Amino acid sequence: MHPYTYQFFYRINEKQHILLRRQMYEKFYCFKETPFNVTSDPAFFFSSSNHTDALSHLTYGIDQRKGILLITGEIGTGKTTLCRTLLSEYRNHPERNVKTAFILNPSFSDQQLLQLILKDFGIQEDFENKFDLVNALNEFLLKETGNGHNIVLIIDEAQNLGVEQLEQIRLLSNLETEKEKLLQIILIGQPELCEKLELSSLRQLNQRISVRHHLLPLQRDEVKEYIKHRLKIASSENSENFIRFTDKAIDTVYERCKGTPRMINIICDRALLAGYTAETFVIGNDIIHRCFQEVNIKIHGRLHGFQNHQDGYESDKTVPDPAKMRKAWYKNIYILLCIVFLFGGLFFLAMLSFPEQLFSFLKPSP
Repeated sequence: MHPYTYQFFYRINEKQHILLRRQMYEKFYCFKETPFNVTSDPAFFFSSSNHTDALSHLTYGIDQRKGILLITGEIGTGKTTLCRTLLSEYRNHPERNVKTAFILNPSFSDQQLLQLILKDFGIQEDFENKFDLVNALNEFLLKETGNGHNIVLIIDEAQNLGVEQLEQIRLLSNLETEKEKLLQIILIGQPELCEKLELSSLRQLNQRISVRHHLLPLQRDEVKEYIKHRLKIASSENSENFIRFTDKAIDTVYERCKGTPRMINIICDRALLAGYTAETFVIGNDIIHRCFQEVNIKIHGRLHGFQNHQDGYESDKTVPDPAKMRKAWYKNIYILLCIVFLFGGLFFLAMLSFPEQLFSFLKPSP
């Protein structure tokens, strides 16, 4: 079997094995669902002080019809979860009269982006050009506003929008009456979005952003509450044994993950697998360090967001490639030939310089 084919099937079997173990640890710990999934589930939204402020900023901007709102944050800080929590809140309270559209992947042309927005608002007609698209959206907004509805457009991963698409967003913000904005636009993205908005070609859009907030990682005490929060939500009501993480384990998680929720989820999920294997309900510092070691080995020392430092564990060492450690056979022969030629050359020079001394033993004795 080709080595790449072997690696492919090995990875599939490894994933299946991990899924099987995860199902078994859910049963062992009496979980009704996996507590540390990396999906953006609003049911697991953790109200840290910073995330609560972000949600309050968004609610204020929408209710007061502020036009364009901006939420930024590093990778894995919970931006998409925040969006889905906001959507869930409005959909669970229809009396607030808020209709939403959520664009997850805005990597399209400006016209395709308009088509996607209309489709998410439930407008399924075919339009020939951009003018018809904008006109249809304007009619929809006027009708919904007249019925007392507040229309909100949320665009995630907005750092991927080009200058043309962002300029189209600015033009959509011009849809308004004499007293209020017809469309509230929320841009969600990584810090690169702020850098893009500083371009001179986007200064008009940048000036129209009325609400801004930057999501920060969790603090040390928040990491502890975050882990407890997710465990509590995932646990069954009839669970007799409640799993816990020791303080030292939480300190290590915070120090290595720097409070990033996604990284915390990855390590804690791995820790539960290790805890199930050890049949323990207490996740200690040794288990956490072993989990970091396993994750670091799998990614060959590239930590992908984990804090790398020397702490006496081998988890920070990269894994050598066995193929690079084995010398090719032809390199060994090359070295041997060099040695032979070297000694042969020295012997030849000695023959030229001292022929009588070298061959004196061949002369017959008198």
